[in-house]
Amino acid sequence: MTSTRTNAKQRNRIKNINQKIKEINFDKHAKASGFKKRKAQKITGKTMVLAFILMAMQGNNSLQLWAEKIGILTGKTVSKQAIWKRITEALTKFLPAILLEALDKQIRLAEKDKCLQSKKLKQFKRVLIQDSTVIALPAMLSWCFPGNVSRGERKAQLKIQVVYDLLSNCFIYYQITPFTANDQSQSKGIMNIACKGDLVIRDYASDCEKTYKSNCITCRG
Repeated sequence: MTSTRTNAKQRNRIKNINQKIKEINFDKHAKASGFKKRKAQKITGKTMVLAFILMAMQGNNSLQLWAEKIGILTGKTVSKQAIWKRITEALTKFLPAILLEALDKQIRLAEKDKCLQSKKLKQFKRVLIQDSTVIALPAMLSWCFPGNVSRGERKAQLKIQVVYDLLSNCFIYYQITPFTANDQSQSKGIMNIACKGDLVIRDYASDCEKTYKSNCITCRG
């Protein structure tokens, strides 16, 4: 009974995710990035991404689990070694392209609802959103990506810092840092990016209050 419910839940998850990403042109980005080199592939760009999302929703991450999720989607046996071989420079080009298209589609939907047609936004050259997200890593990587300490054990976590221009639908800046590099420590870095007439939206940090002057406007997150 438990297995049946679990399988049904997983099928629903796959159906819901597929519904949300159905309009993304995975094949186009896979070819452009070099991720797809042959016509017939056991591991496609779409299954790679969908399996990763399923794995993340389970609250765990490993090459083995990633391979298992791809196996569920394709009905074919996939090894963790096969996954490892696909983690290449081409993948690092493919994934941002997918993310950018997904964000672009969401923003265009918002524009249709007239959420972004405010006259207040049009007075700015760019609307820069600065934020970060944390990704858990295997504990063995704690020496280069130190995370928080739980029950006396140092975790491994990396943080992706990004700046996104809401008006042009483009990422302006990426940086991968350890978890210990908090958002406040990144506050002054925005001054190397922001120009006169930009609106900067980020988590508020007291140390940036003195830094921001007349060349840009900040908004507390």
